[in-house]
Amino acid sequence: MGKQKRQERQQAQPQQSPKVKMPDNKLSLILGLLVAALGFLLYANTLNHEYALDDYSVLRENNIVMRGTEAIPTILKTSYRYGYFNLEDGLYRPLSLIMYAIEWEIAPDKPALSHWVNVLLYAITGFVLFNVLRKVFSKYNLVLPLLISLLFIAHPIHTEVVANIKSRDEILCFLFALLSLNSLLAAVTSFQLADESKHKLNWLSLGLSALFFFTALLSKESTITMLAGFPLILWFFTAVKPKQIALAVLPLVGATVLYMIIRFNVLDGKLSDSSVTTLDNFLVGAPDLGIRLATAIKVLGLYLKLLLVPHPLLYDYSFNKIPLASFTDITFWLSLLVHLGLGIFALWQLPKKNPLSFAILFYFITIVLFSNIFIIIGVGMAERLMYFPSFAFCIAVAYLLLLATKTVKESQAFASIGQFASANAKVLGVLAVIVVLFSVKTIARNPAWKNNYTLYTTDLPELKESTRAHYYLGNEIIKAQAPAEKDPAKQKLLFAQGISLLNQSLAIYPGYSEALSQLGVGYYKTGDYANAVKYSEQARKLNPNDIITLNNLGSAYFQSNRYKEALELYEKVVAINPRYEDGWMNLGSINGMTQNYDKAISCFEQVLAINPVNSRALYYLGITYRSKGNEMQAEQYLKRARQIDPTIK
Repeated sequence: MGKQKRQERQQAQPQQSPKVKMPDNKLSLILGLLVAALGFLLYANTLNHEYALDDYSVLRENNIVMRGTEAIPTILKTSYRYGYFNLEDGLYRPLSLIMYAIEWEIAPDKPALSHWVNVLLYAITGFVLFNVLRKVFSKYNLVLPLLISLLFIAHPIHTEVVANIKSRDEILCFLFALLSLNSLLAAVTSFQLADESKHKLNWLSLGLSALFFFTALLSKESTITMLAGFPLILWFFTAVKPKQIALAVLPLVGATVLYMIIRFNVLDGKLSDSSVTTLDNFLVGAPDLGIRLATAIKVLGLYLKLLLVPHPLLYDYSFNKIPLASFTDITFWLSLLVHLGLGIFALWQLPKKNPLSFAILFYFITIVLFSNIFIIIGVGMAERLMYFPSFAFCIAVAYLLLLATKTVKESQAFASIGQFASANAKVLGVLAVIVVLFSVKTIARNPAWKNNYTLYTTDLPELKESTRAHYYLGNEIIKAQAPAEKDPAKQKLLFAQGISLLNQSLAIYPGYSEALSQLGVGYYKTGDYANAVKYSEQARKLNPNDIITLNNLGSAYFQSNRYKEALELYEKVVAINPRYEDGWMNLGSINGMTQNYDKAISCFEQVLAINPVNSRALYYLGITYRSKGNEMQAEQYLKRARQIDPTIK
């Protein structure tokens, strides 16, 4: 009987094997893919969007980028918006422009490809973010990196970054910074060993870290703040000593110096955009330093509010959406007290290496360049500028969720995904509610970024104080919506609406030369050439060397039979900016009309030197050669024009 029982126990024993810990890499892979999938799904409704806002200056109307891969050498040695009216903007971000040039060559004038790239890069960012955070918070419960990653990926404040093609510079900057941090962590791994004799830096990993860091700088200059951010991460979350941290960061400093040398030479020593106006950044209009500082601190409070409650989300915060503040304004004091309180708490908890202290300090590091406190940048406030700082915000929120739900903070082993979810059910439940709310807001916001018209019309009710919001919509209606309307009655109403919006823009800011100039265009397109001349001349008085205004005024003069004045203006336009296509086109046209064919041909050739695929220039060249009696040359150019645009006539 005893023998039989022993045999039964022996037979049952294999069925009572202990639970085996799920491999960390497998669990991390599954969770990382979950974050990536969420990132893709949240922005899937942007994949068929068109161009919007700044997409035109960096891609759709950038005559350098539109040359495709042959433009890459030029992109590497010119400023960010050089291909857009030869604009010198004091920025050097060649990586995204190179990507746009490649995409244009693959699918010219097909924005869907660029939107796919943005969404895929965002999804990849989610995957990389989770896996890097897993290493940063290696001593913590794996749920913490998951919380941070999901909060970051779902946060609605990122809609501008992902839905607007131009903001890829933000995505690339953050992604390559993460990859740099990942290699940096690998380089200092040995310093966490108890045996100091085995402490050494992995120089291959350090080299990779520096390479990724340099690439991040080529994406956006604000990467430079990570020279402070990365040492902070190493000090808080690793056992590496300050001396080794300084040594590890040294290659990143070298990468930064190399970038700054290249940038200095490309931009002729220009450190920032010196042409910022009140319309670009409302802080420029502050009458004194006190008001400027009070307003900048007020804006910091508005940023925190958007991170906590991302509504309403807007594409524009320029003059006069956010009124200037003073030291008597409650909004200034609220913001100041909150930020001072956060700073004091962070310093108090610094010796304890409290993750909340880290999150606050990292937030200050990432937002300092955009604060307008120390330097004036090209914009007073913008949601895209919160992309990097929102990462710090998500760290703080995730850690607070752990504390609030009394979730185990220390590292744990899990046998399965189910066990991981069960062990962290309470905090994951709270996270699910936040992520669902964020996701609903994100998906609902994305359609606004479909194109310029949807963006401007969606946001105008919240931007009644903004001169630019009225200008942008009025300009869009006059430039695109009205001309596309086939019904004459509806077209007339659209032009009237556009003109009305421009007048509202001028009522907010009477000195807005671009609004006056486009008002002239509105009247020009409706055949009211007297008013076209009137408002274009007013714009010229405010901005005598604005090539668009001069070009528009020249066209108004031409239609008013003031040919000599029109010719003089066109010549002035190309003298000011030899890369302005429309100026050369108009100069060629007026010379062709006055039968100065050789001069006309020379002008159209200048257009093609700037933009070889300008079908209109090719067509006019063909017509000009035909007028000269050279039918063979005429047919060659007309054929090339029709190959590019079969509808041209």
